[in-house]
Amino acid sequence: MDRAMELMEEFSARGMYPYGAARELIEKLPPDDQRQAALFALTNASFQQRPDIEAYLDFIRGLRKQFPPQALETAVRSLAKAAEDKQGMRDARTMTFTTNAGNVSLDDPWDVVYFKLADLVAPYDADWIKRVSLGRNGLQAALERWPGGLKQLEDAPGDATMATMEWTGGPLTEEQQRHAREVAQEGVLFREVMISLRKDPAQALEIQKKIPAARLRGRCVRLVIGTARGKEEDEARRLLGKCEGAITGIPDVSVRPALWVAIAEAAHEKLKDDEYAMRMFDKAISDARAAWKKENDADSGNAAPRGTWASTMAFREIFRGLAKLQGDGAEGMLEKVPEAELNVVARLEIAGVLLGAQPVEGMVRNERRKS
Repeated sequence: MDRAMELMEEFSARGMYPYGAARELIEKLPPDDQRQAALFALTNASFQQRPDIEAYLDFIRGLRKQFPPQALETAVRSLAKAAEDKQGMRDARTMTFTTNAGNVSLDDPWDVVYFKLADLVAPYDADWIKRVSLGRNGLQAALERWPGGLKQLEDAPGDATMATMEWTGGPLTEEQQRHAREVAQEGVLFREVMISLRKDPAQALEIQKKIPAARLRGRCVRLVIGTARGKEEDEARRLLGKCEGAITGIPDVSVRPALWVAIAEAAHEKLKDDEYAMRMFDKAISDARAAWKKENDADSGNAAPRGTWASTMAFREIFRGLAKLQGDGAEGMLEKVPEAELNVVARLEIAGVLLGAQPVEGMVRNERRKS
């Protein structure tokens, strides 16, 4: 332990203080050990020498109950001064909060820092937040709703949905603001889907229609398909039928094949209805072909390797599912694969299932060709 203390002092002298290691050491020491007080003092001195607001904030919050009162006040005042002097920001980010009453945006990264510190600093310097929020309309609006800052919002997660974005060096453009609002709103809707999932999965399908992002909509539908598996047979069939309608309503054709496969698997395993399952596989292949045609279009600007195309991933999943259902009989569907290269991919998936091999997951990519 003494050697560890020496190393901490050495790192501090070099301006490379390891806050995480300091926290671990303090947690291992008994409360009455003088080395604990020495570490609190060393950490504060290191912060003042080279401020790192995020690191010190995490350190203080993580050890708040273990801080001696005077040491805690000293630490918080050091943090507040650095922030007020605009020193020690490591990651510049903006935040947008979506509530039932509208959106609140912190477009200046320092607004985000002040909002994070509000609850810590208030007990020691009641005027600090007034000083730093002067002329900052977004911060003032956020504090009017959540006087306790980000901590208050995190303690009541249902009050708003938060979206963070990397700061680009100036005020957010209208497009960036719109995107941040959309992401936040999607989070609100996804939470509503999760709440409805158990009580009324059909209602969850209605809510997902409001989500702009096709892949998030697909995730919602997949959750409902999973819920259907736990229902009685008649209810499961009815719910899967509603999922079919929801899939058809997703405009991005590349998202749909995996969802048809999920219904096919539920039809086979839950309903023992392989005819129903095959109808779903037919729909999956149809959508996968449409996705392939779009990605293969010379005018699409798609420069991603074929192995990472959404359509390639779709055919892999389809023929993996078909092989589980039909064994080597799945080869009878290979004639519906649109090109030789994809045919080989599909054959490999069939062979993998028959040999008991684990599937290798891929990543969908769609890159624009450089003009």
